[in-house]
Amino acid sequence: MPSPTLSVVNFSALADDDVHPAIRAVNRQIREDFAPIWGAVWDLRLHGSSFDASDPDALSEEFVQGEAVLYIVDESHLAGAAGYHALNGREIPFGFVFLTDPNDWTVTLSHEALELIIDPTVNVLVPGPDPRPGRAGNTVLHAYEVCDAVERTSYLIDGVRVSNFITQQWFVPDDAPATRNDFL
Repeated sequence: MPSPTLSVVNFSALADDDVHPAIRAVNRQIREDFAPIWGAVWDLRLHGSSFDASDPDALSEEFVQGEAVLYIVDESHLAGAAGYHALNGREIPFGFVFLTDPNDWTVTLSHEALELIIDPTVNVLVPGPDPRPGRAGNTVLHAYEVCDAVERTSYLIDGVRVSNFITQQWFVPDDAPATRNDFL
């Protein structure tokens, strides 16, 4: 049975030849690092589009070749954001990777891809420990965002920087022996 497809559409100034190595690295990350921990495998594939990306709200009309889509664009339409993911008007999971930092966009591609895989409907909340100082023992609801808690850390696959991600253990109040909270 084939894996679900996460389409990558390059609307940026990057050449597709610059996007392919990032897609290969994220696909390796998904299969070798992420799937053994989370049990989910999707394939990123570069797809073309004739759609005009200047109107992000109108993207709900675009035909998507996979189960979800990530758009790579030059400029952010959200102040301070490197990327995000959501559902469009047709309830298709989508995300944006903004080239705000030309040396770091691959981490955002990895980050948004992993989060779309785990929570494609962008609506899952899970109970877990309260991360605020002095609140030990409290349980709070966390968005099922597998990269946000460790978004400042990354690692290399084939010379391409990809995002660190948390494990299910992150949502458990105490560390059990021989477990880890994140991949790194």
